[in-house]
Amino acid sequence: MRSWIDLLEIDESKFDLELLKSTSVSDENMRIFLRDAERTYVPKDDVEVDKRTKVRQDRHVSTLKLIVSEVQDYHQGLGYIVAFLGLFLEPEDIARIALTLHRNPKYSKGYFMGAPQNFVADGKVFYKILQKHNPSIHGHLSSKGVLPEMFVVKWFVGLALHVLPFSALFDFYENFFTHGSEYLFKFGLKYLQTFE
Repeated sequence: MRSWIDLLEIDESKFDLELLKSTSVSDENMRIFLRDAERTYVPKDDVEVDKRTKVRQDRHVSTLKLIVSEVQDYHQGLGYIVAFLGLFLEPEDIARIALTLHRNPKYSKGYFMGAPQNFVADGKVFYKILQKHNPSIHGHLSSKGVLPEMFVVKWFVGLALHVLPFSALFDFYENFFTHGSEYLFKFGLKYLQTFE
């Protein structure tokens, strides 16, 4: 996973982590981060195990604070990504990855906002592409009143954490980090065709 930093061409000098650590986030975001941490790392009955869980919750919150101090908004999909990366990487590396995704139009620029207009626009573009390349799937979804932002969020913002087993997530992330958001469109088309 450390190679992902190379795939994203992260220049560590472009991240002032001390400034990010010293920047405050809103009370509302803190409330959301704490709830997300409790849902991600569920408190345990065993006192010793619960101590480790509390450490994981605190780490999750502090990582989100680092990222959101720059983003100044929050989408729950960011929390999913932070939790997954937190299994393997340190908070500073997670922040660099997430902020690179947020800053760079090649990736997820603007997707981590509470009302991510860039994501919604990309979702609508995806739906048009789906209509062209697989009109039967598009027609079925449209007939049920399904809007693209209702389902593409799972791989556009949540980076497939809810739709792929962990064994496939590593390839997904490497492809996304290599090819950018173009890969999300290709993945989505193939994913829907597979289940047609």
